[in-house]
Amino acid sequence: MQKVSNTAEKDTFITKLKFGVNACLLLDLVKILPDFLNPEDLNQYDFRHTDLALVKNRMTNVITFEQRPTVKTPAYRGDLYIDTENDALLMAKFEMNPRYIKEATSMFIEKKSRNLSFKLDRVVYAVSYKYWNGNIILTIYGEIFISR
Repeated sequence: MQKVSNTAEKDTFITKLKFGVNACLLLDLVKILPDFLNPEDLNQYDFRHTDLALVKNRMTNVITFEQRPTVKTPAYRGDLYIDTENDALLMAKFEMNPRYIKEATSMFIEKKSRNLSFKLDRVVYAVSYKYWNGNIILTIYGEIFISR
C-alpha cells in the first residue's frame, strides 16, 4: 500500500499497486518466461538485430523486439542483450508499449481510493544477470509512472 500525502495542498490519496518482492521475482526472465521470450507467443512480436554493445565487459548482440501491429492488447517492447560468445541473456530493457498503456492500467493498479481515477503513463524495466563467485546475480530495476 502506497500513501502519498501533501499537507500543504490538502491532497491525500491511497492506492495499492501490484508490485513488490513477488512481482520482482516474476521478472526473472530466465525462470519465468515473459510472452516476448515464450516460444508459444513469439508470433506476437517482431524481432530484429539492431546493434552490438558492450555489457559488463562482454560483447553482446542487441535484439530489438516490438509487438506486431496486428496485436491490439498491451504488450512490451524493448531490447535483449545476448552474449556473442555463449548466447546467454545478459540484460533486457523493456517497457509497456505506449500505444496501449491506458489499457494496461488495471495490470498495475490493484486498488484505489473511491472517486479517484489514475492513468498509467509509463512502465519501464531493466533486468540484468551476471556471474559472480559461482553464483548468478539478478538485478531488477523498474519504474512505474502514474498520473491522476
